[in-house]
Amino acid sequence: MLGTAILKDVKPSAYDIAQTEGNPHHRWMLQQRKLPTIKLLKSIRTLQKQIALHESWIADPWSKCDPGHDPAKVEYYRTQKWPSDIARQREQINIIEGVLRERNSDQK
Repeated sequence: MLGTAILKDVKPSAYDIAQTEGNPHHRWMLQQRKLPTIKLLKSIRTLQKQIALHESWIADPWSKCDPGHDPAKVEYYRTQKWPSDIARQREQINIIEGVLRERNSDQK
């Protein structure tokens, strides 16, 4: 069954996961639903800028860290901390986009 294998490989989005109480980002999603659309759009732009900034730090960690920084700590930032921040920010964008889709479907 090829169709079953393909569906099994599909992962739910951060927005889908946040729908269930107790799941990651659920409370945060509820807070986003209360915000005006203009604020949500601004949040997406801000998160996109933060992602670009973190990506630039990963590419050149010494642009963020001073020369006296512990190289092991810089490597931790580059390989774990900043990629984790980017993943969380992408999840937040996904959730905000889901909230905006909810609003668009409610207006039809």
